[in-house]
Amino acid sequence: MSIIPKLINNQKQFTNLIVYIHNNPVKHGFVEHTIEYPWTSYLSVISKSPTKIKREELISYFDDIENFKYLHNKLIEEYDSSLKDLILE
Repeated sequence: MSIIPKLINNQKQFTNLIVYIHNNPVKHGFVEHTIEYPWTSYLSVISKSPTKIKREELISYFDDIENFKYLHNKLIEEYDSSLKDLILE
C-alpha cells in the first residue's frame, strides 16, 4: 500500500488540520480535552515556555491565541468538510 501525500491548498485547511491533529487524542477517547494530552504541540503553543516551535507564526494563522484555543474547543464534527480530503484512515 502506498500513501499519496495530500496538498494543503489554503489557510483554512491548514488551520483545520492543526486542530484535527491536536484533537485526535480527544476523538479517540484518550483524554477529555486537548490540554490533557502532553504528546502534541498544543501545550507548547499555548505556553510561554521556550520552544523550537514558531509559536507566533503558528498563532498568526489563527489570528490570536484566544481564537487558537477557541477552535480547539469546538467539536471535531464541526470542522470544515474540506479536511476530510486530507485524512487517511
